[in-house]
Amino acid sequence: MKYGMTTNTKTPLIVKSGYWDWNIEKKALWWSEDVYRIFDVSTQEFDGTYESFLRFVHPEDKEFVKNAIHGALQQKKPYHIEHRIVMPDNSEKIIHAQAEVFFNKTGIPVRMFGTMQDITESINAEVELKLADIVFKNTLDGVLVTNKDTVILSVNPSFTRITGYNASETIGQTPRILKSHRHDVEFYKDMWSSLLQKGQWQGEIWNRRKNGEVFLEWLSILASKNERGKPDTFVAVFKDITEVREKEEYIKHLAYHDALTNLPNRLLFHDRLQQTLTSARRHANIIAVIFIDLDRFKHINDTLGHNVGDALLQEVASRLKGSVRREDTVSRLGGDEFVVLLPDIKEVDDAALVAKKILSVLSKPYTLYGHELIVTASLGISAYPGDGDDVEILMKNADTAMYHAKEHGKNTYHFFEANMTGE
Repeated sequence: MKYGMTTNTKTPLIVKSGYWDWNIEKKALWWSEDVYRIFDVSTQEFDGTYESFLRFVHPEDKEFVKNAIHGALQQKKPYHIEHRIVMPDNSEKIIHAQAEVFFNKTGIPVRMFGTMQDITESINAEVELKLADIVFKNTLDGVLVTNKDTVILSVNPSFTRITGYNASETIGQTPRILKSHRHDVEFYKDMWSSLLQKGQWQGEIWNRRKNGEVFLEWLSILASKNERGKPDTFVAVFKDITEVREKEEYIKHLAYHDALTNLPNRLLFHDRLQQTLTSARRHANIIAVIFIDLDRFKHINDTLGHNVGDALLQEVASRLKGSVRREDTVSRLGGDEFVVLLPDIKEVDDAALVAKKILSVLSKPYTLYGHELIVTASLGISAYPGDGDDVEILMKNADTAMYHAKEHGKNTYHFFEANMTGE
């Protein structure tokens, strides 16, 4: 707000007020006690002159104040102005001043009587309200305000941009119009318990736009309480984090999956094997690891090109996934090496049945880029608890068994045996 300025006759909210009397003929300015309190000076610090008063006026407003007083004396009209004063500690206050001039019979001004009001707090509050309104209307976050019964009182433009609902469609409704039905009753119970006990709640919540699209938002709710300590309004601030979460999930997926086949990579496979081992120890389950290496893949890749090689690996991945149960894990370790995890099998021989199925499925002809190929594989199997009790040992022993199968004719499988390592 700019100072000084002329105001209309409507006086702002008064915080502190006092009155003064200026005897123009005697050049004596009298202040009431409230004026002294406004200026934060004692009677000894003010000599009762017009010039002394001007010393308190803010340098940037001084000319404005002098002109207002001079104009009242010349035009014989009351004035209403706002200006700043500088306190003894160099802080500033905003003053609303109004005065009326009295003249003698010959038209000479003899006295000026006026009031002075400290409107600093009310002006600051007005500025804060304006700033809050600017923030409310321009923030990128959606904002909605409800009463104690959760009836919506106000929404901002970003609420409309995010949800698709405009103010006229929303005010008088409740936030249930956004409900996605992805959360159970307990979720909302916990939310309200936190709001009523702590006065706030924040977290992720799925909501639904006007067009039916479900989106993920980060939501913060604050309860505003009345003088009795009871919530009377709720302010909810939220941002759409759907795209952020999708990017996070995509990056996470890339970190744990093979780019070519989209199968779990070595890192994810090791993690799943570790979890499966932990469960197997607790429940005395049998698990198996099947190492798979394609026979003569390098020859195919070198002679027919990487496009054919990549397409072959993708088709192998697809066939492997179709050969196992939903709870089994198929992973590509790199190159033409794959591995299958069979958790919770009834007996070790069940792994042989899976291995036979894999060999049969993989040996069927492939038609890729106009080439018909017959591809076989060599498989090695290790099992818990007989062949090892940790990730590295089981992987190593399955790998060893796979090389034994490759050295003994290919297109076959072998279980790990201790004598394969020379023990």
